[in-house]
Amino acid sequence: MLRKVFLTIFIILLSCALWGQIIVNEIMYNSPSYDREWIELLNITDSDFLLDSTYVLTDGEGEYHFEGIEILSGQYLTVYVYSYGSDTTGLYFTPDVDARGHGIQLNNDSDQVVIRYIPDDTTLDSVQYYDDWAPGSDGGGFTLSRRDPYGESNDPTNWGTSADSLGTPGEENNVVKIKEKTTLPSNLKISVSPNPFNSSCVIFVETQNLAFLPEIAIYDLRGNLIATPYPAGAGFVPLDKGDSEIAKQSSRGFIWTPDEKIPSGIYLVRATILQQNKSVVCTKRIVYLK
Repeated sequence: MLRKVFLTIFIILLSCALWGQIIVNEIMYNSPSYDREWIELLNITDSDFLLDSTYVLTDGEGEYHFEGIEILSGQYLTVYVYSYGSDTTGLYFTPDVDARGHGIQLNNDSDQVVIRYIPDDTTLDSVQYYDDWAPGSDGGGFTLSRRDPYGESNDPTNWGTSADSLGTPGEENNVVKIKEKTTLPSNLKISVSPNPFNSSCVIFVETQNLAFLPEIAIYDLRGNLIATPYPAGAGFVPLDKGDSEIAKQSSRGFIWTPDEKIPSGIYLVRATILQQNKSVVCTKRIVYLK
């Protein structure tokens, strides 16, 4: 029994160590004229990283197993994933990896890009993008570019249209600046205690904008919905706040007690606020140890 516990802890720690080492940094999913789709990865660690055949790049349909290529610390890796039909003119730059012919073809409206470690099915990074995240990147000759390498992968505000036509493959992103807004930011913040946890945890979602209360949900690393506060009985319930006036406060608290069928692992708490007809999203990783 003790050996099983240590093994579980080791796997979780390994997952934590791998998560976020190599990230998806730039995506050309809808190029002008002929489709020439490519993805840029970035090593954000202080160490070099070897991508061998145990690591896979996938869009959920096709997948490419790396063949032993090293990304130096702080460096980029460009991966050519798809070209249309008989197009033989190639890219406007020389990619580090040619992964065409492995079934990866990025949809123009929405798709996912995932880097996964096969032996224990650990996700290093996962992006589910939408064409309204950065309209300029949807067929206009610009790429979908990450603003902050350390920011959340699925936060639409962390992505924007490249300021340079055809993007910046193999170089630091140059992203169009966000226009100033007339309203104060929501300043969403999620806190979890304890984290890691093994039975229940308390989740607080805070916002300085009293006019908008956040919706909250928990997902696994594959994007599957695990729990929401409603309906009752889902093991994820709001804290008792007493009267209705207290319930209107800008902080919302919840208790999550995972169902016994939910395995140990890394999960994502996602809070969303609808503000000026746009979704403001904040996520936080939590670790569940049985």
